[in-house]
Amino acid sequence: MSKIWDLPEEKIDIMPALRLSYLHLPSHLKRCFVYCAIFPKDYEFDKDELVQLWVAEGFLQQPKGGTQMEDLGLKCFNELLSRSFFQQSNSSQTRFVMHDLINDLAKSVSREICFNFEDMDMLKSDELCRAVEKFRYLAFTREQYDITKRFEVLCRMKKLRTLIALPTCMPTWAACCYLSGDVLQNMLHRLRCLRVLSLSGYSITELPHSIGDFKQLRYLNLSRSRIKQLPQSVGFLLNLQTLKLQGCEELTKLPPVIQNLVRLHVLDLTGTSNLQEMPFKVGNLKNLQILSKLIVDKGIGSAVSELRGLLHLRGELSILGLENVTDFQDVSNAYLKDKDGLTELNLQWSDESLNSQNEEGQMHVLERLLPHKNLEKLRIRFYGGRMFPSWLGDPSSTNIAFLELYNCRRSTSLPSLGRLPSLKKLSIIGMYRLQKVDAMFYGHGSPCIKPFPSLEFLRFKDMLEWTYWSSPSQANEDLEEFPCLRELVVENCPNLGGMLPPRFLSLVKLVIKRCPNLKASPMNSPSLNELNVEDSNEELRGSILQYPQNGAVQFPGFSSNCIGLKSLWKKGAILWNIAALERLKIKGCSQFVPLAENECVFTSLKDLQIEACPNLACFPQTGFLPKLKHLKLKDCRGLKSLPSTIMIHNCPLEELEIESCPALTCFPSGRLPTTLRRLKIRFCQALISLPKGLMQTDNSSSSISHLENLEIIDCPSLISFPKGKFPSSLKILKIWKIFHLESLSDWMLPKNSSLEFISIIDCTTMESMPECLNSLTHLTELNLQSCPALKCFPEMGLQLPNLRKFEVCECSSLRSLPSQMLRLTSLQYLTISWKIKKLIELNLQSRRLVRTLKNKCGDDGKKWSREVKNMVVGIISERIPRLKRF
Repeated sequence: MSKIWDLPEEKIDIMPALRLSYLHLPSHLKRCFVYCAIFPKDYEFDKDELVQLWVAEGFLQQPKGGTQMEDLGLKCFNELLSRSFFQQSNSSQTRFVMHDLINDLAKSVSREICFNFEDMDMLKSDELCRAVEKFRYLAFTREQYDITKRFEVLCRMKKLRTLIALPTCMPTWAACCYLSGDVLQNMLHRLRCLRVLSLSGYSITELPHSIGDFKQLRYLNLSRSRIKQLPQSVGFLLNLQTLKLQGCEELTKLPPVIQNLVRLHVLDLTGTSNLQEMPFKVGNLKNLQILSKLIVDKGIGSAVSELRGLLHLRGELSILGLENVTDFQDVSNAYLKDKDGLTELNLQWSDESLNSQNEEGQMHVLERLLPHKNLEKLRIRFYGGRMFPSWLGDPSSTNIAFLELYNCRRSTSLPSLGRLPSLKKLSIIGMYRLQKVDAMFYGHGSPCIKPFPSLEFLRFKDMLEWTYWSSPSQANEDLEEFPCLRELVVENCPNLGGMLPPRFLSLVKLVIKRCPNLKASPMNSPSLNELNVEDSNEELRGSILQYPQNGAVQFPGFSSNCIGLKSLWKKGAILWNIAALERLKIKGCSQFVPLAENECVFTSLKDLQIEACPNLACFPQTGFLPKLKHLKLKDCRGLKSLPSTIMIHNCPLEELEIESCPALTCFPSGRLPTTLRRLKIRFCQALISLPKGLMQTDNSSSSISHLENLEIIDCPSLISFPKGKFPSSLKILKIWKIFHLESLSDWMLPKNSSLEFISIIDCTTMESMPECLNSLTHLTELNLQSCPALKCFPEMGLQLPNLRKFEVCECSSLRSLPSQMLRLTSLQYLTISWKIKKLIELNLQSRRLVRTLKNKCGDDGKKWSREVKNMVVGIISERIPRLKRF
């Protein structure tokens, strides 16, 4: 990343124009923009969260005329967006980013008051000493283990007002982040001027009582932590505006003193599944705008009527525990119909309440939870009434675009949802007692010409007693329902009989699973290009695939899981332009056998997956799938041979994956195609040889391999690789549970290798690592586990400039760790198993230390391991500066 002071000459002229754009900003926009200098380059931020930070820091002037501060903040954000100081992220519509040059501009004008820890690393020690006391706003990227030493500089930032932990991209094994308890207990309490504190993402379980001393704190974010409960001292944070506990799955309760935080605007409890009660009067928090969850308590705690005085609510609200409502008037007093800022509403009873006999009571409760017409999303879960209220499906609800009815198991009829003009996504799941879908669902005989005029996605799932689906178009061909429907899913409806509606003119994807009684359903769906039929009537699949009367269509995707399926194509059958089929998945078809050689009609097929077909033994040996790029074969117990066409020079195959095929012994004769990039072979116990073309034997352009990923896992009959070197293009090499495989040798690794990742596990005969290991200058991760014969590393040690992760575990014969380890300046994660019994030399410092350890520990194995570990930790932590985990 270029810095503003290091720009190449051709970019220098850009900066005066950018600076001029900044100088023309109003003063409040300048403050908001400069604050963003705390973010590192390429950091993607959420619009609403950034506005909350601006509000907490007081960058916005108090609006007039009753306008909320957050609305003014959004206006400022959109102004900076329109002036291109921000731009929308390519990965998410809800997140934004600053261009590198804009980020440089923000840092250059922040006058050393806004900083990120990464920027501090560039300052020399004397510059840092002079600048640190001026810092007001500071952010840092979380590490997996954040120890006290990293934060020692905080002790001199007594006027710091913002301290934010930012997320980082980590591999899954390093996803949990830990913060030293000393930082929480002894360092943070010195920062009494803090207005913003975010410790999100750390596995902290409690806050210190001293949090109540932060009298100026306006923003506290503990999201995705392991916090179980908040201390009573949070009740002293009388200036707090934002409290975020999103994703705190271990949070069990909130202290009653939260009702004292009368300036609170945001109380985010999203994803707090273990929070069962809210024992405080939420109605006292008159300024609340975001209340993600309200739990109706059985006792004297929160009741639905607590919402009455919360006039500024906006966004999403979930009301849980509705089975505890005893006073219907209490529900009416919530006045949800007046909350015009709410756009998403989730209404939930408990699963256990479905066993009660209070059907009438639940119907009365839902009738009184009438929302405002501005509502866009509605979920109703575990509702136990027989019928739904009249307001659900009222065409005056012009903004509802999403509706989910989940596990309303006692309901026997559907509301008239076809009249909702803006509904785009509808999911009906677990409505056990519903027996028919009829005219009421579409609009109950209303003069509506097009029921469901905007619907794009429709799902029926787990409808155990549903037997019949009636369509208005069956009686009136001029009536067009579902004119915009693109995806239809019907899943686990075991009693559904008859046929599907005949006409879905815009349908692109159709999924039918576990509907064995659904009959043949000829459909007029000219746009359909993806079909998935599983555990259903084979005649149904055949009828859907019949050639449409209005001409051929493209049909790139098909998936089948029909138990009785024997073949995909029968002589004389007419299917939808099956020669255009591009993706095919076959799963769980015990009688399936491949096409005969003269019946292969899949001339456009690019992606083929066959799984759990035990009778599949072989493939046609000629003319098979000339355009195939991706082939996956899994759990095909009878498979003895692969198609020979994948071993010819002009085969376009790019990915080959073979898993759990125990009868497969070898590959066909010939060479792997040079186009192959990924080869994965797993759990093939009888495989005795690898294919020719896997290794590079000459440098002719016609035979240069492009293989990048090679994985061989649990193939115990393999003993050797083919002759030659690994392709120089190879980046990932995994060899697991190949017990008798020969060791990697110097002649197998090319000097110009691109290898980035090597993992060798359970290879019992490997005695040493090749000397040329140090030529792998791109290697970033080396993992050696359960290699009991491994004795030593290359004599030259490890000199890998880019190695970031190094693991050695369960290698019981290893006598020495590699020398030159202190030269691994990029190393961040180091794992050494202490069960290396024969380890006698560490090669980290002089042999005198090793002799000292021997004299100190004698033959005490446990004490030896403990002292070795302590010594290695001390040496490595001091000498490998980037090390994050040991």
